[in-house]
Amino acid sequence: MLLDLEQEKRHRAILRKCALKIAYRLATLVFGAWSGYLEATKRTRAIAARISGNHELSLLGTGLAQWRRRAEALAERKAKMRQSLGFLGNRLLAMAWGGWRSMMHQVAAMREKVLPFLIL
Repeated sequence: MLLDLEQEKRHRAILRKCALKIAYRLATLVFGAWSGYLEATKRTRAIAARISGNHELSLLGTGLAQWRRRAEALAERKAKMRQSLGFLGNRLLAMAWGGWRSMMHQVAAMREKVLPFLIL
């Protein structure tokens, strides 16, 4: 009986060692797979960084083109403003122009009111 008990302890120790070897083997395999995945991810990120770097350059070019269009539109608006201010530079002329336009609107309104009576 004593021999059976010692033999059983020895068998349990051997089984425990085998179980630990299997567990370590699985842990090693999992770690190896994770390490491979990590390397693949690093390579993918490096490639993506190179691609996005080129994309950033194209975005930069697009941004510069947009800035140029806006600068040209601003220059055009400034030129129109200068032309308008030049036109209104002479204040008396601007006042006369405003008065004439007001009078023309009044004449047009008067015609619309009087014209039906003149046709009869």
